[in-house]
Amino acid sequence: MCGIAGIFRRDGGPVDPATLERMKRATRHRGPDDAGVWHKNHVGLVHNRLSIIDLSVNGHQPMVDERTGNVIVFNGEVYNFQEIRPELEALGHTFQSKSDTEVVLRAYAQWGEVCVDRFRGMFAFAILDAKKDELFVVRDRLGIKPLYYYADSKQFIFASETKAIVLVDGVARRINQAVLPEYVAFRYVSDGRTLFQDIHELKPGHWLRVSRSGIRVHQYWDIPFHPEAGRSDDECLAALHAELLTSVKYRLISDVPVGCALSGGVDSSLVTALACTAASSTMKTFTIGFDGSSDERGYAKQVSDALGVENYTEVLDASAFYEHVPRLTWHMDEPMNHPNSVAMWQLSKLARPKVTVLLSGEGGDEVWGGYDRFRTALRFRHLAQSIPASRFLAGMAAGFTRGRFGRIARELHRDDDGRMIWSSAYLPSPYLDGLFGPGAVDQAEGQRREILSKAPTDDLVNRHIYYELKSYLVSILMRNDKMTMAVGLENRVPLLDHKVIELAGRLPTRLKVDRTQGKKALFRLVEGRFGSELFNRPKVGFALPPAYFQGEGLARIHEIVRSKSFRERGWLDMKGVENVLTSHAAGSDNAPEAAWVFAALEVWARTFIDRAGEIST
Repeated sequence: MCGIAGIFRRDGGPVDPATLERMKRATRHRGPDDAGVWHKNHVGLVHNRLSIIDLSVNGHQPMVDERTGNVIVFNGEVYNFQEIRPELEALGHTFQSKSDTEVVLRAYAQWGEVCVDRFRGMFAFAILDAKKDELFVVRDRLGIKPLYYYADSKQFIFASETKAIVLVDGVARRINQAVLPEYVAFRYVSDGRTLFQDIHELKPGHWLRVSRSGIRVHQYWDIPFHPEAGRSDDECLAALHAELLTSVKYRLISDVPVGCALSGGVDSSLVTALACTAASSTMKTFTIGFDGSSDERGYAKQVSDALGVENYTEVLDASAFYEHVPRLTWHMDEPMNHPNSVAMWQLSKLARPKVTVLLSGEGGDEVWGGYDRFRTALRFRHLAQSIPASRFLAGMAAGFTRGRFGRIARELHRDDDGRMIWSSAYLPSPYLDGLFGPGAVDQAEGQRREILSKAPTDDLVNRHIYYELKSYLVSILMRNDKMTMAVGLENRVPLLDHKVIELAGRLPTRLKVDRTQGKKALFRLVEGRFGSELFNRPKVGFALPPAYFQGEGLARIHEIVRSKSFRERGWLDMKGVENVLTSHAAGSDNAPEAAWVFAALEVWARTFIDRAGEIST
C-alpha cells in the first residue's frame, strides 16, 4: 500500500523536479517507509512506500525494468503474484526482488495491457512504456485503491490523492457546480467525477493510455451476473465458503503483522472467523464504540471470545469528533461526507501500533443486499404490482401529502430505478429545487441512471447490487483508503475479491435478499460458525449516533453553514439551506445528518479552495 503520483507532459516539455517533490511531500503519509522520484524529459513519477511485501531496498520505487526501460509506480497488492512469477521465469524473466511490484512490471513487458486480467488484488499503478512513449494507468476492478487524474492539451497528471494534483501549475481549483445537487442529496459524487471541475477518478475496472497524441480509456472488467440453475443451496454455500476462505488466505500474505477490524456484525465476524481458520498465528481484533451509545462492542467481544482472539477497543468521544474533522478533511481530499470516517480513522490509529495490515468486512451489504433499501425496493415493487394504477395515484398524492405518507407516495410514484437511486439519498428530493432551482432532481440522479443503464441484468435485486457496487461502495472504499492511509495502515477487503463477486453473480437471488431478509448467504455461513442467536438482532451498522449532531454538535454545524464564507460562495441558495437547517432542528423528514453535508462542504472548501499554499502540508 503506497502513494503514487506522476506527470506526463503531452506537449513534450520538461517536468519540473520541484513540482514532483511537492507531490511526494503531499502524499508522504501514505508511505512512511521509503520514497522515491524518477524523471526523464517529459515524464516524472513519484512514490511513497508502505512496505508490506519484501521489506528490503529491492522493493524501492519507482522501479525500472532495465531490459525494456519501462518504469512503474504501484499502490496496493497483487495477491497471486507468487503464482504468476514462475510463469514469467519460465519465459526468461529474471527478478531482483521478491515483491509483487516487480511481477506486475515484468507481466506488462510480457503480456502488455491484458496482464491486468491475471491479477487478483487491489491496485492502482502507472507504467511508463518506454518503447511506445506512453503511460499505462490502471485501477482495480472494484475501486479499492483510489486513482485521480487531470488532463489538458499540455499535461496529464495522476495521483492517489487529489491534493497532489492541485499542487501542479496549470491546475485550477474550481468547484464543479454541476455535481453539487448529487453531492448534497447523496453525500458523494458518482461515476468518475469529483467536486473539482477538471479532476476525475479513473473508474474501477478501467485503464487508460496516455500519449502525446491523445488519451484512450478502456473498461477491462465489469460486474457479471450469470445465475446458474441446478445447484442446491448447500452446494452454493459450500462453494461460497471455499472462495471466501481462499480470498482470506490471499489477504494474509504479508511480511508484516495482520489484524482484523471487528464490529461484531455479520461481515466482520465472518472475515475474522475465516482469518482465524487460515492464519498461522493468533489474530488481533479492533473495535470502536461511540460516546453514550449502545453500539456493537458487546457483540464484538462475544465474537472475539468465541474465537479466542484479543480484542482492543476505544470510544470516539463526541466532542473530539469535531476537533478531528479539519485535519481529516485534508486526508480525505473530499468533504467528510461520511461522518463515521472519523471513527474509521480512530480504529486505524488504535490498530497501527500492533499491525500494519487490517482486514475488514466492507462489501457484504452491497454484494449481498444487506441494507434495508434492498428490501424496501422489493416491497414497493410488490405493492406497485398488486395495486393497479398505484403509480398514477401516488403521483397525484405526492404533490400535496407530507410526512411519512408523502415519502411513501413519492417512492411509489417512481420507477424501479428511481426507487433504487433515491433509497440511498440522505436529503429527500423535494429539498433540492429550493437549494439549486428547477431541474436539480434530474441533475442529481442523471449520472446514476446512466450507471443503471449499463447493468447487464434485468433482475431487480441484481440491478440494485450492480448500482450499489458502482456508486455507494466506491465512496465507502475511498473513505476506508484515506482514513487507514492517514496513519500508514493497509486495509484489505476479502469480501470484495473479484472471484467472490463473480461467484455471487452466479448464485440465485434467493441466497441474497427477499422482502424480509438480506445477506442471506452470509447469515447462513456465519450462523454455521457462531450459531444463530448472536446475529438474530437488528442491524446496528457503523453510523454515528444522532446525538453527535444535536445540541453542541448542531450548533457547530449551523455556525459553519451560516458563516460569511459559506454564504459568499454562492454555491447553494441560502433560503433553501435555511429550510434544511430548520427542518433538521425540528426533526422533520430529512435525514438527521443532512445539515452535516453543508458543513463538510464548507470545511473542504476552506482547506482545498481557500488555502492553496497549505495543501502540501
